[in-house]
Amino acid sequence: GDYMHIWANLQNFLYDKDYFLAYFNDSLYIYNFNKVYLITKIKIILSIKDRKITIKGNNLILRKSCGTELLIHGEIKEIKYE
Repeated sequence: GDYMHIWANLQNFLYDKDYFLAYFNDSLYIYNFNKVYLITKIKIILSIKDRKITIKGNNLILRKSCGTELLIHGEIKEIKYE
């Protein structure tokens, strides 16, 4: 039905990008990262394309890693692009 059509359009839009980050319910979803450099409860550092991304917060947990996708959960206080 219409729901599946909307979902397919959304997926096509999202996955057509080089990368993207989405924040929802104390979780950060990252698509198409290159490498993870550091994972602690207060800081996660990774690279996407030619940029370094630093995520700071409390009780950060890597919930899921599948290929080039990550799901980080916790109290996210800062996301910095360098």
